[in-house]
Amino acid sequence: MTPDNLQAVLHSTYDALHQLQVIEAEDSSVRDLRLPGDNSAPDVLDWQKSITKHAIKCLECGESFKQLSRRHLQRHELDSKAYRRKYGIPREQPLSAWVATARRRQLAKSIRPWEKAHTAKAKP
Repeated sequence: MTPDNLQAVLHSTYDALHQLQVIEAEDSSVRDLRLPGDNSAPDVLDWQKSITKHAIKCLECGESFKQLSRRHLQRHELDSKAYRRKYGIPREQPLSAWVATARRRQLAKSIRPWEKAHTAKAKP
């Protein structure tokens, strides 16, 4: 590769990255999971793509977590109810990765806190 070719490739790469940065800055208020250059209307169900087996991606900042905590959502001046409403997430959908949800469900079934609640109330 000649120096002139290399310089042309570097300029085209820079231009492409700069265009992506401009698009991201213009669209910072609406964060969705579309690819750059995809001019289709944002999908209402994008929240489903943000929840995977091992992580959930915050639709506000794009960071990945095992679960979206109240503390993290407060950084975006939201609570879980407002976050769900903003992105159309059903109330029954946990804001956590599938593995974390399954683990909590398994623990609840083994601990059976609903049975222990009756015995705690009966003791004086």
